[in-house]
Amino acid sequence: MKDEDFLDFTKEGGYEVLFPDDKDASIECTYCGRKIHGNEEVVWIDKEQGIVQCPECGKELEIEE
Repeated sequence: MKDEDFLDFTKEGGYEVLFPDDKDASIECTYCGRKIHGNEEVVWIDKEQGIVQCPECGKELEIEE
């Protein structure tokens, strides 16, 4: 995510939920192995590009909905 996009994102309210309709869904970070659950709040998510930031290591992960 570009820095200016992040600033806009934080101004608009901050955190998003990864899979709000499926609390049992999860993804695993391919970098640190942390399991991110569907109803967990994440720092940022870009649903258009299908990426999310891992809350543990900060790396960008591809997601599939």
